This record gives sequence, structure tokens and C-alpha cells, in this order.
Amino acid sequence: MSNQYHPGQTAQAIPLQPKPAHEYRKIWRKIRDNGYDVIPLRGRDGPFRGWPKQPNDDESIERWSGKTAGIRMFGSSCFIIDLDVRDLDVRQALMRCLAQRWPDFMAQCLRRTSGSTTLALIGQCATARKRRWTARFKSKEDKPHLVEYFTGNDKRYVAVHGYHSPGRIYGYQGRSILEAPLESLPWFPEIDIPSMIGECEQVMVKLGLEQIKTEHAHLPGDRVYDLKPDDVMVLSDGEHIKLSELEKRAGVTRIKGYANIWDKASKTRDRVLVNHSGGAGLTLWDTKTGVSHRWESLSPAEDPELQKQLRELMADVKHPWEGGR
Repeated sequence: MSNQYHPGQTAQAIPLQPKPAHEYRKIWRKIRDNGYDVIPLRGRDGPFRGWPKQPNDDESIERWSGKTAGIRMFGSSCFIIDLDVRDLDVRQALMRCLAQRWPDFMAQCLRRTSGSTTLALIGQCATARKRRWTARFKSKEDKPHLVEYFTGNDKRYVAVHGYHSPGRIYGYQGRSILEAPLESLPWFPEIDIPSMIGECEQVMVKLGLEQIKTEHAHLPGDRVYDLKPDDVMVLSDGEHIKLSELEKRAGVTRIKGYANIWDKASKTRDRVLVNHSGGAGLTLWDTKTGVSHRWESLSPAEDPELQKQLRELMADVKHPWEGGR
């Protein structure tokens, strides 16, 4: 099957007909046998508990449920460029740029869709880098335009086949992951990763898109201690609840919600996952930024007395660049 990209091509929103359980197991096994670290997903609702260490041997797959296949990135050679762009003109411009700059990669990479105009380009790369992204640019919709990449150093999963949500499926333009062993995918030049991010940003700048400036920039994996008991979070079903009450539910049932506490403009109802993390108590994980929000009261505070002692100690230190006394 041709992997040629057509600028106006999008995946169709086809209602997914339920398959017998053995059909899903066949898909999961095929993806695993193609060299990917497969796991089951519940569509956009994400993976099952314990997914980072979930075995995927035949015996385990026989017990799986779900309608979707995902792959674990960590420890693999997978490299994914995610074009989270819903405007067709912007997406076309980005694809033209990537095809011109890295034609070999673009000719053979997988193009996974999610029933919309977004694209995930799947190939391989040997790198020590972790997930990074472009600046965010304003779009006509609620979600901004963004290009990011994932590597085998990221402890993340990526959905690759099956059910996304009602009326939407994960599909492919050209050959699919069922037809393409991991070892057959093209390699992206590791040295060009920063250039790829920079050139995608330049494309959006040249299109006249306005960059969204953020007051605080946090990296994925950061812990931000900004939650207060009286803060009110809006859950995915519209319920408003104080965090002091939400903590009692955390870890008992699967809860999602809006990022209204730290991002007033966000309108994505399932952006935040509610968790309970041992001694840390309530934690709110922002799936958009990869940042974990925790109780403000648990912020690592500096000990005033210790800081005073350190200052006094440093006052007596003779540095190499200082002259003798």
C-alpha cells in the first residue's frame, strides 16, 4: 500500500463496530510480534492500572480487555513526531517543511491519525533526549497548535490502533502498524531533532500565528506545589468540588477533570487525571504539560537556620580567583 501523503487527506470518522474479544487479541499480538511494546487501552480514557509493567506475553493478552492498542515508548527505538494541529493549512505547511527537509524519513514513516486532522509520524531514532515541543500558537479552536516529539526515554504510552471515542478511530494514511515491523521504519537523524522543532516553529511564525506566552514554564515530570484545600476543580461531568473533598475520592475511582485551577482558559474536560500518591496525598497530573500538581503545604521549604549557617560557612571560604590575605 502506498505511503504517499496527500495534503487534503484526513481520516474518516467511522463508527467502530464492536469486535469479538479474539479479534482484539489478534491485533494486540500482531503489533507485539511486529516489535512494538504493546498494551491495551480503553480508547481515549487511557490504559489500565499498572500499565508501565504490564506483561504482553500470549497468556497475559488472553486476559486483556479494551478496544484499543497502545505502545510503551520507554526502552524502545520508537520516535514519534506528533503534529497536534487541526487547521488544514497549517498542517499542510508543516508537512511540506518536514518532507523537504527529511524526505527519506517522511517517505517511509507511519502516519497515524485519530479521526481528525492531527497526525503522529512514527519512525525510529537513537537518542538520549526526552519529550520536547514547540511553542504553542493560537488557533481558531480551543486547543493551540503544537508539535512535539516522544522518544524511547519517555515513560509514556501512545495509542496506535482501534477505538478513540464514539465515532472516531485511530487509523493510518498509507500502511498501518499492523503491516510495518518496527525494524522496517526509517531512522530520524538524532542531530536534527532540535532543528526539526525549530523549523516547525518557524513555519507557524511565517504563517502569522500568534505565540501563546506562558508565565511559568515547567518541564514534563516537574512537580509544582500550588494546590490549596479550598481550590475548586471542575470534574469532567461538570461537578465543582473542593480539593479537600476530592482527595477523599482520589485513588478509589478513575477521575478526570479540567485544568481550571492553573489554566483558566482551558476547555478540555479530561485534561487532568486525579491520583493519590502515598504521603503526597492528592496529585493532579496535567496530561497536556506532563506536570504533577501537589499540595502547596508540601513544598520543600528552606530551613532558615540552615541557610544562615551556609551563608556563614561560605563567608569563610577562599575561592581560587581571590587573592591572598
